[in-house]
Amino acid sequence: MTLDELDGHVRGARIGNFVANAIINGALAWWLLGHHEQLHAWSDPAYGPDLILTGFLLSAIVAAIVIQTHRRKARRGDLTAAPLGSPILEDATRRSVVANALLAGGVGAAASGLLAIACTGFVGSLGALDYTALKALWTGMLAATIVEPGMRLGLHVGAAERAAA
Repeated sequence: MTLDELDGHVRGARIGNFVANAIINGALAWWLLGHHEQLHAWSDPAYGPDLILTGFLLSAIVAAIVIQTHRRKARRGDLTAAPLGSPILEDATRRSVVANALLAGGVGAAASGLLAIACTGFVGSLGALDYTALKALWTGMLAATIVEPGMRLGLHVGAAERAAA
């Protein structure tokens, strides 16, 4: 796969993942927390734990889906390998999809925790609508960020499996 082809494929997947995750997670945030007037970072009703848990689950699930989907496409020959472009991804080729998904989940949780801490320092409490918008944008960006490394890893591993078969 050429870098131009990969860029186009990644761009489409990033947009799709951003939109889908922003809508789903924004709607869930509103449904679960919209009845509160104010949400606090760490005391009930809290947005900090919600952001961290969502960061972990979303990152792990998106990574697992993207890696496995592209691994299967490369194994079938629908797509060809893409350059990994990172020593971290080189190392990831030696781990299972589950291990890589859990690692992505940990990174997503850590990044979400940093966002919650930043919100605590800058604004403290948030209105339910403000949090809904924040969570929608954050989860969309987080999902869109996971797509490219997941694709590269899945394509690389799938192409290696196809070559070995």
